[in-house]
Amino acid sequence: MINNQEKEANFLNAITKDAQNRCDKIKSDVDRYISSELKSARKEAQLKVNEIKKTELGKFSDKNNAEFAAKEAQENKRLFDRRSEITDKVFSEAEKRIAAFTDSDRYLQFLASSAESICTELGRDAKIYLRKEDEKYADEISKLCGGVEYTDDIKLGGCRGESADGKMIADDTLETRLEAEKEKFYKNSGLSVRL
Repeated sequence: MINNQEKEANFLNAITKDAQNRCDKIKSDVDRYISSELKSARKEAQLKVNEIKKTELGKFSDKNNAEFAAKEAQENKRLFDRRSEITDKVFSEAEKRIAAFTDSDRYLQFLASSAESICTELGRDAKIYLRKEDEKYADEISKLCGGVEYTDDIKLGGCRGESADGKMIADDTLETRLEAEKEKFYKNSGLSVRL
């Protein structure tokens, strides 16, 4: 027979084992609950952080975009001003060279060739318009066409023609040629600016 002490020890062991199992289960349940709550809290915290981050990044981005746009506009204006300065310098020099050309002996040959081309296009009775400074070439030019007139709107030189019926015109003024060169200059100089 088992003595009382052994019974008590067995009973105590059984109670201790049962208590230990219950404690382990409670601890396991508590650990799962804590883990679940932590996971939920982390998820909620992450959502809040993401929202705050998004808001702050949006503010930062808006501020940077505004600063960048202002800086870009400033740089584009500076580039545009510089391009205009270079273009003005180039075409101011071109106008000086054109003025020197119109004072040279070669200018009459150019003017006559231009007037002849216009009269070939518009007819021999076409009227040729010259600037007043080119009046000294009127006799030579009038031999090629129906007549010569003078106009104040031709500043650099060259000539413009009009058919006898007034329905067709041809422009070979140096202003027109210079303007065409300016367009080519903008396209090919690498100084284009996109605003």
